[in-house]
Amino acid sequence: MVEQTPNHIIKRVLTRAKEHVQDGNYDLARALVSKINHPKRDDWLANINAQEKQIGKVKPKNKNSAFKAPTLGPNWWAAMSIIMSPLISSIVLGWGWRRYGRKQWVLPTIVMTLMLLGLFIGTLVLTAAIVEPVNDGNTRLLYFLPTFIVASIFYTFPFFIAGRQNKALEVGKAKGQSAMEAHQYDWGMGVLKSGGSTLIIMIFAIGSFILPNVSFSEPNTFESATLNFEYPSNWHEINTDIYAVCRDGRMICEFAAESRFNQVGIIIVTPAVQVINSSTFIDNVWNDIATERIDRGIVKFENIDGRYATIIYEDEYMRFYALPKERHLLVVGIVTYTEEAMENNQENIEAIMNSLVYTP
Repeated sequence: MVEQTPNHIIKRVLTRAKEHVQDGNYDLARALVSKINHPKRDDWLANINAQEKQIGKVKPKNKNSAFKAPTLGPNWWAAMSIIMSPLISSIVLGWGWRRYGRKQWVLPTIVMTLMLLGLFIGTLVLTAAIVEPVNDGNTRLLYFLPTFIVASIFYTFPFFIAGRQNKALEVGKAKGQSAMEAHQYDWGMGVLKSGGSTLIIMIFAIGSFILPNVSFSEPNTFESATLNFEYPSNWHEINTDIYAVCRDGRMICEFAAESRFNQVGIIIVTPAVQVINSSTFIDNVWNDIATERIDRGIVKFENIDGRYATIIYEDEYMRFYALPKERHLLVVGIVTYTEEAMENNQENIEAIMNSLVYTP
């Protein structure tokens, strides 16, 4: 004797069969009900046949007229996360679950959005507090890697929601509103695709903003007849003619370079004429410039000693090293826009100065 189908399965099958009848898919409805082992099965099949005869159509009826696609679809709102904010896009998409017959998913989606926002802000604030005492710009950037990861997840979350809703929309356009509401979502594929998108964003961010600022290779070496030193591999040498002192003949410009994103510039020059007293010469040059002098003093590096002065000139923050060698003088200028930029690159600047060998 064949055991009767359990009631909870019968209820689920009849609900699905009713949806097929509403969509005009009578054959699918009959196929489902036929699998039930229940005394009333024949009555239910007869009811399906009666509804089909009453409609007078054997072919599935077109329910597209009952389905109304949203004016602004999920893809539009996901794209707006780049222009506006992933917070707004995710909340709008979360509220949109009502259209897809999933009201119970509205609140969890909004809560998850707010949690990601809080995690992003918290990670950013915590990282900023941790890196505040760190002077090396390379190390500071590496500390922000967790923030990049959280930001990538936050920005791809709207695309994750939109991808799932797009699948339901395709079903709705093809089979009608009820079929869309009964759509079974493939969350595993959504997580996989969103994870891939997050990974791409992370790779782009790391490749564009972090790796170019971190020196993994050996430093570059500059050599001339009188000068030898090393500078970071992620700094690039530039044309000295961009500086006025190199164009007007006052100085002989040996070298100029800039850090990544032109945050810090360095120029190394020697006076065009031999200097009898290098200290007097550099004082006269600085006194001729209307500047606010921050500090000055004696400086000692591994291969050469001298004097330094930190000044503000117009909108630039500059530090000059005057390094005398007998009757010759070497001047190294460090140019930035802010004191913070100078501090962030202090480790690189000191490495350059300690490797400097001057043999006039």
